[in-house]
Amino acid sequence: MKAARVEYIGQLCGGCSHYDEIQYVSPGNSHCSDCTCHEIQAQLRFRVWQSCPSSDRDGRLGAPICNKNLLGYLLLRVALTSAVKHEANDALYVEQIDLGGEAPVQVVSGLVKYVPVEEFVGSLVLVITNFKPSKFRGVLSSGMVLAASNEDHTAVELVRPPADAVIGERVTVAEFPGEPDKQIDPSNKKGNAWMHVSPDLKTSDTKEATYKGKPLMTSKGPCVSKTLTNARIA
Repeated sequence: MKAARVEYIGQLCGGCSHYDEIQYVSPGNSHCSDCTCHEIQAQLRFRVWQSCPSSDRDGRLGAPICNKNLLGYLLLRVALTSAVKHEANDALYVEQIDLGGEAPVQVVSGLVKYVPVEEFVGSLVLVITNFKPSKFRGVLSSGMVLAASNEDHTAVELVRPPADAVIGERVTVAEFPGEPDKQIDPSNKKGNAWMHVSPDLKTSDTKEATYKGKPLMTSKGPCVSKTLTNARIA
C-alpha cells in the first residue's frame, strides 16, 4: 500500500490562500502515486478545510487541486481555424475550429483588436478543447485559442504549432503527462486546473511556448510565438 504526498494550493476554503500537505493512503487505488485520485477527494476537502484557521472558513468546502500534473488535465490540440466577427460585438471573433475528422468546435475570442482576421484563415493554432461551453453575447464558445501577449497587452500573437503539425493531435509537455479531464470550468473560482496552469504558460527567450520552462510539443516539434519572448500565454 503506497502513500502519496499531495500539495493543495490556493482556494482551499472558499478563497483563503493557506497551503497544506496531506499524507494519504487509498487501498487499491493505482493512481495514488501520481496524485490523480478522485475517489477520496471529498474526504480530503474536509481535512484541508479543517486545517485552515477558523477565521478563514466561510462555511464552504473549496475544491482541492493537486499541482503535480495539472497541465495534463487540459486537452490542448492543434487545430485549423477560420474566423468572422461576432454579429453583436465587433471586439469578438467567432472561430470555427477544425480538429480533423471530427465535428468543428466553435470558439469565441476577444482578439479582434490584436489579431487581423487574415491570420485565422486556414492557419494552425493551439486550442484548449475541454473547457465547459459558455455563451459570449449569445454565441456558444467551447474552448480557448492560445495567444501570447506582452505585459501591457499592446502586442498579442497567436501561438503556432509547426506548419506540418497534425491537425487534431494533442500538444503535451513530456515532463507533465496526464489524462485530460472530460470538462474543465474555467469560471469556477474555487478551483480549476486552468487557473493554476495559466500563470506558468509563457514564451521563452527563443519564443517557444512553455509550461514551467518546458516546451509545448507536437509530434513535429515545439510551438512558438512569432516575435514575443518571455510573454504570458492565455
